Amino acid sequence: MYDAQGRWLPNLSPRGLELFEARERYVLAWGPRKTGKTIAVLDKLCRHAYEMPTTTIAIVALTLRVGRIGPWSDLQRFIIPQWEEADIGFKVTRTESWMPDTKMCYIRVTNAQGYETQIELHSCERPEEAEAKFKGGRWSFVYISEADTFNEPVAFDVLSDQLRNPIIPFADHQIVLDANPAKQGRDHWLHKRFFRKDDVAQKSPSYAAMFREIKFDYSDNPWLSDVEYQELAVKYDGDPALKARFFTGEWLADMSDAVFGDVFRPNINVIGGPDPDKPGEATELVPSGQSPEMIIGWDIGDRNHAAEFIAPRIAAENTIAYDNFDEVVHIDSLVSLGLFVTQVIERMDYWEEYLLETHKIKHVIWRHWSDSSAFRFRSALDSDEQLEVARITNGRIMMHAVAKHGGSVEGRIMLTRKLLYEKRLYLSHRCERIIESLGHLQYDNDDRTKLNPGDKYKHAWDALSYALGSEIPTSIRPSRAASRKIVSRNGGVTRNHLVFSK
Repeated sequence: MYDAQGRWLPNLSPRGLELFEARERYVLAWGPRKTGKTIAVLDKLCRHAYEMPTTTIAIVALTLRVGRIGPWSDLQRFIIPQWEEADIGFKVTRTESWMPDTKMCYIRVTNAQGYETQIELHSCERPEEAEAKFKGGRWSFVYISEADTFNEPVAFDVLSDQLRNPIIPFADHQIVLDANPAKQGRDHWLHKRFFRKDDVAQKSPSYAAMFREIKFDYSDNPWLSDVEYQELAVKYDGDPALKARFFTGEWLADMSDAVFGDVFRPNINVIGGPDPDKPGEATELVPSGQSPEMIIGWDIGDRNHAAEFIAPRIAAENTIAYDNFDEVVHIDSLVSLGLFVTQVIERMDYWEEYLLETHKIKHVIWRHWSDSSAFRFRSALDSDEQLEVARITNGRIMMHAVAKHGGSVEGRIMLTRKLLYEKRLYLSHRCERIIESLGHLQYDNDDRTKLNPGDKYKHAWDALSYALGSEIPTSIRPSRAASRKIVSRNGGVTRNHLVFSK
């Protein structure tokens, strides 16, 4: 095929041509399997070799085996023959050869101007290998194949520093990556680098502008047959996580090893987000207005703070469902207690105004639950956290202590699982931290009855489950004796009766 100026172009889909023309320094081609990403990237690689002076190009795969049966094979069998047959001066000058000391294989090609480029295949199975393998190299174009299989960004970071051919302008250096949505979902470094650029843009707009993501779909692969498409459509029916990643192209985490992996279903338990049928519009999970009572679960720490907002409502068959409609969460950050509490108050004010305007509820009743550590004296405060919160808010927030006993963590886990299984716990799509918690929270490797104590996903779930466990005490009460202890510690507060309007 040829463009309007009569220049030869490889046979690519419109999305492939978009990638072919992309000029950003870092470009991610992503989407489900078999959508033509690899072919498009390899054509872009050959264009670089054809248009640039003498240079070196790297293809990087997790292992040499994966690289050889994937992009390296496609390059030599399908892509290079097409460029040679175009009769534009692109030719192979050295067929596949090996560097015996590094086990790196390479080929060489030349362009119409007589410049010769070496195309190399590298591997980087372990992050700690990246610096030793790549530091000191000089490349002007790097293709990282199946970048979602790289669990750390180390190889990408090291290779970005090696984009430094002195005879090629800075703007003509590129790293192009292809990927399926990663097993870790939005926690994978690819999603953070290419999809969450707002924070980076505030610090360095020019750096953020270097990143671009281009999504490929099945319509972007002209070689995919109807039979292959139908096979893909049913292949992952038994595993929603794999179907989301490999067929529909969603950045959802594989939760098979998570505490709630078998009962938490984002497509059911997470409510709201962009409306696919109405571009520019979104649905939201908000308090139903059935009750003036709102609940906040708190988990206060030194570097981790979480507050989860919950609204109870009457659901199907007169059961009570709980909507986690908002949150304020800071993980591993130096946010003061005063700032954290102020942010919670701002959200309370917002929802009180919403309930007044939407449901004519004039007086919202807030209940606040926190674990007993908030009631423990701290010399740094010359007080305890719950008293400090009361002071900061002039008594607006008065916390109740969560009853703790042997097996209380297991009880909260069982309660959360029960509510998820019974479809009685729903989360707003805005509550990213609790969604991540339910998707990723892990058991302790040495004791499957306990949670991993260092798990960063623990804090949002703690806040949520403190509130749920205190509002639904009979679901987690381990024994009659333990129940008596709970009543004693809480001064008789064991249940709060919800008031619903008819």
